[in-house]
Amino acid sequence: HTYRYIYSRVLLARLTTKSNTAQHFGFMAGVSRVSGIVGPLLYGWIVWLSSARAGLCALAIMSLPGIGLMAGVDFEVHKHIQ
Repeated sequence: HTYRYIYSRVLLARLTTKSNTAQHFGFMAGVSRVSGIVGPLLYGWIVWLSSARAGLCALAIMSLPGIGLMAGVDFEVHKHIQ
């Protein structure tokens, strides 16, 4: 889904300082590639060991730390820096 990719890039651009932009976008690209490989493999492995329901439950559980981390982000930080 392209729109999710666009939103994440816009958010990263808003939260990144100009001096660290290349580093942060490079890190995001690397993490995206790794998660694009590891995520489906992990899901497939869980489904293979048990069931599709267990795979979906595992995805929900693995999403919780990310949701928790995003809850603490100040999305208006870039406005304070200027």
